[in-house]
Amino acid sequence: MRCPTLSELPPPPPGRTGWPWAEESPQLPDTMPDGSPWPRVSIVTPSYNQAQFIEETIRSVLLQGYPDLEYIIIDGGSTDGSVEIIRKYEPWLAYWVSEPDRGQSHAINKGFARATGEICAWLNSDDVYVPGAVSKAAYFLSQYPECALVYGDCDCIDQQSNCLSRMRAMPFDLQQQLLGNLIPQPTAFLRAAMLQSLGALDESLHYVMDYELWLRIGSQWPVAHMPDTVLARFRLSGANKTVANPERFGQEMLLVFDRFYLNDVSPHLLKVKDQAYGRVSWLTGLAFLDRGGTREGTAYCKKAEHEHNILQSDPRFAIYTLIYTQQIPSRPRPEGCLRTMLGHLGHSISQVAKMQAFIWAEYRSTVYFQAYEDGDLGTVRRLAVMTLLAKPCLFLNQGFWSIWFRSCLAPFHISAHRPADPRQRV
Repeated sequence: MRCPTLSELPPPPPGRTGWPWAEESPQLPDTMPDGSPWPRVSIVTPSYNQAQFIEETIRSVLLQGYPDLEYIIIDGGSTDGSVEIIRKYEPWLAYWVSEPDRGQSHAINKGFARATGEICAWLNSDDVYVPGAVSKAAYFLSQYPECALVYGDCDCIDQQSNCLSRMRAMPFDLQQQLLGNLIPQPTAFLRAAMLQSLGALDESLHYVMDYELWLRIGSQWPVAHMPDTVLARFRLSGANKTVANPERFGQEMLLVFDRFYLNDVSPHLLKVKDQAYGRVSWLTGLAFLDRGGTREGTAYCKKAEHEHNILQSDPRFAIYTLIYTQQIPSRPRPEGCLRTMLGHLGHSISQVAKMQAFIWAEYRSTVYFQAYEDGDLGTVRRLAVMTLLAKPCLFLNQGFWSIWFRSCLAPFHISAHRPADPRQRV
């Protein structure tokens, strides 16, 4: 199916402007620049009770201006009005259904089983493609036939679709993938033939099914990153599973590592085994502690230290995640919460006590710079001296003094351009 134009779709709800409500991607010609036809692209959207966001998702797919798009929606039996929204766009859907399923992985696999495209992707019902995303990915894969998966950069948005930050993805490397996910899921486009030979998502996983698939693909096929190319917008909200249940996310990651390392892996992947297990165990422990699970949290953190030696081999990661874990919404944790967490860890992890001075120095400077970004100039003025005492190297930092000077002038309503990201200057 050729993508519809903006005028062919139902009108947007009142007050909605911009992409994908009042803007569209240009309609592409039937053939690529070399004269060959565009490959068919199949997009699957799994959904369950996402009436607040699903219409924006649907329109961002249908308004791609792509010549051969197949769009499939698998709804899990929503009762919040999602089905009524889906029906509005039924003429442009290759298939849709609303019925109970066994979770997100099962829903995506149901969609893939019906897909007929050469290229496949799934876009969750609260995420959004940017204009021209599908054509950029399809053209890239047509130019590099050996590549099984391509991905790009991603913007993080809030519930009102305001951009919060840009997630700049890194070139794919399987060793680095074991130390942290390099692929923003909404930006990933895959070859259907590869999925048929390798197998689709593991339906026993509910949090890291995409990560597990990337490991399988990266172990056998070339994976490519499109640099400086934003393909999608990822919505951060309390309903997001990873945000809402970080400890469950970590537990599934450890299961994936167990399976991965049962295989005959190369020596360079074995080199990062302890580091990979240590990072995830540490993050899982911090997530449990953040929710009051002292026993589970301490056990995971002990495992990270004693079995995987994270505080010796990866101290910077341990310290910064201790500071940043569960920011709400990008603000460092309240000082009292961090102090309580350090108290829990200090009883079981000897190295933490030795690093507390450094931890507090980093915490103070983080709060100082974040307060300025949030426009909380009173906190900037209040913390200036404490931040300098905690981290004396900031005395020679131009960004620090620029922020302090502007905060002091604020009562007189004198404004000036702030640095793009003052923390980069620390």
